[in-house]
Amino acid sequence: MKFIFSIASAVLILISCSTTPNNNGGSTTTVIPLAPSNLTGVLVSSSQVNLTWTDHSTNETGFKIERKIDGAVSFNLVGTVNADVFSFTDTGLVASTNYTYRVMSFNAVGNSLTYSNEFSISTGGVPVLSTNTISTITFTTAVSGGNVTNDGGSSVTVRGVVWSTTSNPTINLSTKTTDGNGSGIFNSNIIGLNANTTYYLRAYATNSNGTGYGNEQIFITNNYSIPTITTTAVSSIGTSTAISGGDISSDGGLPVTSRGVVWSTSSSPTIALNTKTVDGSGTGLFTSNLIGLTANTTYYIRAYATNSVGTAYGSEIGFTTINVINLPSVTICNQIWTTKNLDVTTYRNGDAIPQVTDPTQWGNLTTGAWCYYNNDAANGAVYGKLYNWYAVNDPRGLAPAGWHVPSDAEWNSLVKCLDPNADTTLNYPDSLSATAGGAMKEVGLMHWLSPNAGATNSSGFTGLPGGDRTTGIYFQAKGYTAVWWSSTDLSSVVGQQYSRYYYLTTFNSNIARDFGDYYNGFYIRCLKD
Repeated sequence: MKFIFSIASAVLILISCSTTPNNNGGSTTTVIPLAPSNLTGVLVSSSQVNLTWTDHSTNETGFKIERKIDGAVSFNLVGTVNADVFSFTDTGLVASTNYTYRVMSFNAVGNSLTYSNEFSISTGGVPVLSTNTISTITFTTAVSGGNVTNDGGSSVTVRGVVWSTTSNPTINLSTKTTDGNGSGIFNSNIIGLNANTTYYLRAYATNSNGTGYGNEQIFITNNYSIPTITTTAVSSIGTSTAISGGDISSDGGLPVTSRGVVWSTSSSPTIALNTKTVDGSGTGLFTSNLIGLTANTTYYIRAYATNSVGTAYGSEIGFTTINVINLPSVTICNQIWTTKNLDVTTYRNGDAIPQVTDPTQWGNLTTGAWCYYNNDAANGAVYGKLYNWYAVNDPRGLAPAGWHVPSDAEWNSLVKCLDPNADTTLNYPDSLSATAGGAMKEVGLMHWLSPNAGATNSSGFTGLPGGDRTTGIYFQAKGYTAVWWSSTDLSSVVGQQYSRYYYLTTFNSNIARDFGDYYNGFYIRCLKD
């Protein structure tokens, strides 16, 4: 009964307490105030937060504001405000720090039994970012950039990279890029560098709180060097000329001011020699024409390229010029003709011309070949070799150096010289001249079969009746005819693979011309260049 009485007495005392008006029209009692709610805040700067809340009490004297830093166990009182004040400004904060707040109401009786909700906020700071790895390094340029992963609570207004030859460069330097704004990844093109130099580089990002920097990257620009060059294979080798050149794939970082090839009869020629070409400037492919060479001589050649650092050389290539072949010849008017049929087994550059004896194989050829009449080497000793027109037309050259296979026009000049009345204007005449052929035939019947009409050989041409290989299948007319290819192709005129040839016969003193298939086997007389 004593316990029940004490509780009842306390309740009666509490109810009977007097009341007086408070500031907000309510009354102040000995009852503790209710706790506020809806605590929230706004980050004004990296050092200031403005807080607000909702008041649920009519009898508070004021509010107490408490704060703690992330990781702390307990809150600390940071300020108080009077009754009916529902906001608080917290200053002097540390940038880039997380703070948690709570608010209680109080009066003379005591503090509210509970706190408001807890509100957490992070103060702003400078941006957080990383620096991209340096790439595409050249003599004067490089590529980098950065990644802004946190804007520090304030928009990034400018970003880029800054570099120097000393560590920890800052945006106070002029050696920087400006690469937009905002967060995220950005790329930076660095220019105006010096070759062979060590640089220190950092990405940067600036907001209203200041400038943040990424990790430092160190790189070295490329050093200038001599060019990089290769030597082109030697081609079109003659008795005194050849063609080569080079390919400059890199200028070494400086302009190529001179390029060409240099050659000598000794290995490793240099540009100190006079035997060189000068073929422009710059990088890339170039062609060099070698002149003034000596026949049947081995040379060593290298391409070269020069910049302000020095001269680079390509790989060395050896080659041998063509030997001069002295062929028996005669001068007829202003032309020098050989007095024997051609008897070579290689092209001018030394490549072999195949001997083909099988008639079916010969008839199917599309490349150069030779044979003896009737495939008998004894005939070759007298008449030379029969060649198809593919051999005549081969770009490697059938005639020895200093000579060539005469054209239709050059054959006509010979005929016109021997017979001024010859008609050389017709396209396909069988006979050009009734007398010039006799002036071109060997006299007598040692090789020609009777009658060898009109033969005088007054020109010294000494034509022999070696026959031919007709249609590529069989041999005919030895002793009766002498047949020679010209170098003139008639396929565009005739519409088939035909070329011009000239021939003599034993039956008259004419020289005639016609056109024949490429696969025919005819002889060759050479004309001096």
